[in-house]
Amino acid sequence: MPAGLSRGVDRAGAGRAAGRSGCGWGVGRIISSAYVPVDTMPGWLQVFAEHQPLTDVVDAVRALTLGPHAQPQLGHDPSYYVVRALGWSTAVLVIFAAIAVAKYRRG
Repeated sequence: MPAGLSRGVDRAGAGRAAGRSGCGWGVGRIISSAYVPVDTMPGWLQVFAEHQPLTDVVDAVRALTLGPHAQPQLGHDPSYYVVRALGWSTAVLVIFAAIAVAKYRRG
């Protein structure tokens, strides 16, 4: 997705590239634990849903807002999900910051 997004910025401008990237995030929202529990999804979809950033962020928010009542439902304490969400956020930031700096230096 980063390569396609950067090509979109070069060819079509920032507004069109932002619209293209929204499609990817839209699919990510659907295939996560945001709307339905992951264990109710088909097996092949569970693998993807369990290992994407939005699932960890949603589960962290859910664990923090529900408090101790969330642990039986989610299977882990809130710190587990918060650490995973922060890890994903840091990884995404580092990757896209490196891409942005490289594109800026190229002109």
